[in-house]
Amino acid sequence: NLVISAIDQKVSHNMQFFQFSLYNGARTGWILFRVLHPLPENGPVKSVKIPIKKRLVFLAYLLEYPSQWKTWIGLFPFFAFKFLFDDTQKIQPITVRSLLERPHLGALLYEKRGQYSWAEFVVRRNDFLKTLNLEHKNDRCYNPLL
Repeated sequence: NLVISAIDQKVSHNMQFFQFSLYNGARTGWILFRVLHPLPENGPVKSVKIPIKKRLVFLAYLLEYPSQWKTWIGLFPFFAFKFLFDDTQKIQPITVRSLLERPHLGALLYEKRGQYSWAEFVVRRNDFLKTLNLEHKNDRCYNPLL
C-alpha cells in the first residue's frame, strides 16, 4: 500500500488503487493468522471474478520467488486452497487511513511474533516517505511540491 501510494503521489492522482489482504492476525490467537481475509477497518470489500486458468497461473508465479520460500511454507497451502476454491478476489480501496493507522485493534501479527512494534514500523514508514520527498503530517501523506 505504502509503495503504491507513494508512486501515485509522484506520478498521478487520477488512478484508484486497491489492496487485498494476503494474511493478517486480526482477532486470532497468539501466532495464528488468516489468509485472504479482508479487514473490515479497510473499507468496503469488492469481489472480482478470476477465471480458474488465471488462478492457476498466479499460483505458479508464487513459486518463482525462491527468496520467499520460508514465507510460503506456512501460507501456500491455505492460500492455494482458498484461491482455488473461491473464484473471486476480495479487494478494498487503498486509503490514507489504511496507510497511517494501525490495520486493526489489538496486537499485529508481527508484534505477536516479537519482530517489531507498530511504533518501529511508523518510524520506518516515515523514513521511507522522506526518501521520496513525501512526508507524514497531520495524518496525511502529501507531496510538498503540489
